[in-house]
Amino acid sequence: MTLRKESLFIILLLLLISCQKDTNKDDTVYLDVDEQLKNQYHFLKGSYWVYENQDFERDSISIKNQQSGFTHACPFDCPRKEFINTTFYSSASLDTFNYYLIESDIKYRGGGSHGHLGQRIFNTSLAPGEALNALQLVENLDSLSIGATTFYAVQHFKVIAKDQLDNHEAPIFNYDRDFFFVPDVGLVRQIIQDSLNGPVVWDLKDYFILK
Repeated sequence: MTLRKESLFIILLLLLISCQKDTNKDDTVYLDVDEQLKNQYHFLKGSYWVYENQDFERDSISIKNQQSGFTHACPFDCPRKEFINTTFYSSASLDTFNYYLIESDIKYRGGGSHGHLGQRIFNTSLAPGEALNALQLVENLDSLSIGATTFYAVQHFKVIAKDQLDNHEAPIFNYDRDFFFVPDVGLVRQIIQDSLNGPVVWDLKDYFILK
């Protein structure tokens, strides 16, 4: 009887330990940044881009700092999402802005505890003509010539200002904007569709990339 009791005790103890492990098990789901997005648009400190508009004004963009990690846990079992937050410095505005890579998006002024803030300006999953909130993929271009430089595999996105989500105190963009992205280069053209003074076109004139 003593041996049976000891065996039963050991079995019950093992069951209790097993249940305790299940109770403490972390069921959190983690979502990584899209691999294609990370490979093509994650640039390192030391990279810079120089743009010029039609009035020959120039703006030099450099990386000020970077931060990566996962968004906070939330009470509704939502996944924790990997993010790469790159802060840029603009020599023209003497100010900073950020690109926030999360899931399949690049968000302008992105962030928040759950990665919910910011306006999408790029998305890897959209097909031409498709839209996601205020962002539309207008077309995929085989090439785009800017001055003497020809860029290939260009994606033309448009943000419709009136369709922006209300996740900031004020809209991020006051006017519609067109963004032309090239893998391993970044933004090569931006058109601000200023309805009062006419479109402002910023074209890439020089760049240096570290990855």
